[in-house]
Amino acid sequence: MVHKIENVFKDRSVDNRRIAIFWLTFKAETDDIRESPALPLIEALLERGASVSVCDPLGEPAVKKLYPK
Repeated sequence: MVHKIENVFKDRSVDNRRIAIFWLTFKAETDDIRESPALPLIEALLERGASVSVCDPLGEPAVKKLYPK
Protein backbone atom coordinates (compact mmCIF):
# COMPACT_ATOMS: atom_id res chain seq x y z
CA MET A 1 0.00 0.00 0.00
CA VAL A 2 2.86 2.39 0.75
CA HIS A 3 4.17 1.99 -2.79
CA LYS A 4 0.74 2.87 -4.18
CA ILE A 5 0.68 6.00 -2.03
CA GLU A 6 4.22 6.96 -3.09
CA ASN A 7 3.29 6.52 -6.76
CA VAL A 8 0.64 9.22 -6.41
CA PHE A 9 3.36 11.84 -6.09
CA LYS A 10 5.59 12.96 -8.98
CA ASP A 11 8.76 12.49 -6.96
CA ARG A 12 7.54 9.06 -5.70
CA SER A 13 8.17 10.06 -2.10
CA VAL A 14 6.03 10.66 0.96
CA ASP A 15 8.87 12.48 2.74
CA ASN A 16 7.57 15.74 4.25
CA ARG A 17 4.00 14.99 3.15
CA ARG A 18 0.95 14.78 5.39
CA ILE A 19 -1.02 11.58 4.87
CA ALA A 20 -4.44 11.02 6.48
CA ILE A 21 -5.51 7.58 7.66
CA PHE A 22 -9.20 6.98 8.32
CA TRP A 23 -10.82 4.09 10.20
CA LEU A 24 -8.12 2.78 12.47
CA THR A 25 -10.08 0.06 14.22
CA PHE A 26 -10.55 -3.29 12.56
CA LYS A 27 -14.14 -3.65 13.78
CA ALA A 28 -16.93 -1.08 13.83
CA GLU A 29 -18.12 0.41 17.12
CA THR A 30 -14.99 -0.54 19.06
CA ASP A 31 -11.74 1.14 20.10
CA ASP A 32 -9.74 -2.07 19.54
CA ILE A 33 -6.77 -1.48 17.21
CA ARG A 34 -4.84 -4.70 17.96
CA GLU A 35 -5.35 -6.23 14.50
CA SER A 36 -5.71 -2.98 12.60
CA PRO A 37 -4.19 -3.07 9.11
CA ALA A 38 -3.61 0.68 9.52
CA LEU A 39 -0.83 0.20 12.09
CA PRO A 40 1.83 -1.26 9.75
CA LEU A 41 0.87 1.36 7.17
CA ILE A 42 1.30 4.17 9.70
CA GLU A 43 4.66 2.75 10.78
CA ALA A 44 5.90 2.49 7.17
CA LEU A 45 4.79 6.02 6.32
CA LEU A 46 6.51 7.43 9.42
CA GLU A 47 9.72 5.55 8.57
CA ARG A 48 9.64 7.17 5.12
CA GLY A 49 9.35 10.67 6.59
CA ALA A 50 5.63 11.29 6.20
CA SER A 51 3.53 13.13 8.74
CA VAL A 52 0.49 11.00 9.51
CA SER A 53 -2.88 12.34 10.63
CA VAL A 54 -5.44 9.85 11.89
CA CYS A 55 -9.21 10.06 12.08
CA ASP A 56 -11.32 7.52 13.91
CA PRO A 57 -13.38 8.75 16.84
CA LEU A 58 -12.97 5.52 18.79
CA GLY A 59 -9.52 4.34 17.69
CA GLU A 60 -7.69 7.65 17.61
CA PRO A 61 -6.79 7.79 21.34
CA ALA A 62 -5.21 4.33 21.25
CA VAL A 63 -3.14 5.16 18.16
CA LYS A 64 -2.00 8.45 19.65
CA LYS A 65 -0.66 6.50 22.65
CA LEU A 66 1.45 4.38 20.27
CA TYR A 67 2.58 7.39 18.21
CA PRO A 68 2.40 10.49 20.44
CA LYS A 69 3.85 12.82 17.82
